Amino acid sequence: MTAQSNAEAHAREFHWFKGDPDLSEEEARLHDLIALRNATTELIREQRDLLGYYDSDEELFGHEYTVEEIVDIVDGAGLLTDRDDIRARVLRFIGAETRPSDG
Repeated sequence: MTAQSNAEAHAREFHWFKGDPDLSEEEARLHDLIALRNATTELIREQRDLLGYYDSDEELFGHEYTVEEIVDIVDGAGLLTDRDDIRARVLRFIGAETRPSDG
């Protein structure tokens, strides 16, 4: 078993949100994976800083879109047109608090 396949096996076995009555099974799985990604990202940052590697998070992880950039993409694609609804869905998806539009 490779390190990658072993890590994937551990990720598949991780269940924190599964069984939450407020989430569908698919949503719970997504929240589990987001929690793992967030924890892994922080551990990578700590290790990177310890070793003095990389100049920025973007160099290490690639570009991460802001909520407003995602709202612009979805709105621009015409998938949804209510920016507050898009923002609420994105924030719920990433596990952040919902807040009204700034503009």
